[in-house]
Amino acid sequence: MAKSEKETAVAAAAGAAKPKKRSKPLIIGVPVFVLLMGGGAGAWWYLKGQTPPAGGEAAQAAHEPEEPEGGLLELTPFVVNLSDVGGRKYLRVSMALLLPSETIAKEVEENKLVISRLRSAVIEVLTVRTSVQLSTPEGRTELRAALGESINAVSHLEVKDVLFQEFIVQ
Repeated sequence: MAKSEKETAVAAAAGAAKPKKRSKPLIIGVPVFVLLMGGGAGAWWYLKGQTPPAGGEAAQAAHEPEEPEGGLLELTPFVVNLSDVGGRKYLRVSMALLLPSETIAKEVEENKLVISRLRSAVIEVLTVRTSVQLSTPEGRTELRAALGESINAVSHLEVKDVLFQEFIVQ
């Protein structure tokens, strides 16, 4: 009987060990399954909000160039003295004017009288500013507005925007 008790004890121990081996894949498999399902659900939720391109319309729209919103008139750079106390501050600025159309921009560019009036108006606006005014974003925004108003008044153009390409205060 001693042998049979040993055999049953060994069999019981072997039986107890088998479920532990089966539980390891279960312990690893369940979290992996949950992660995969969560990733799939997340991908579905992300892609659900994006609509696929509709037929040929989106493809055609992607290949057509956008129409420009106006014409760009680039002015030669300005270097002016600022009206600081002591008088040793300078401004170097390059700018472009956004006009209603490309044809108007070309006509203005070819007309030397209009360009001279534009440059004169710009110089008048720039020289009354101080370096302290121009060192803040608000000061540059006010300068853009003042330049647009002055240019519109002198040239009777509809300047949509004044775009700074270079802006150095020394």
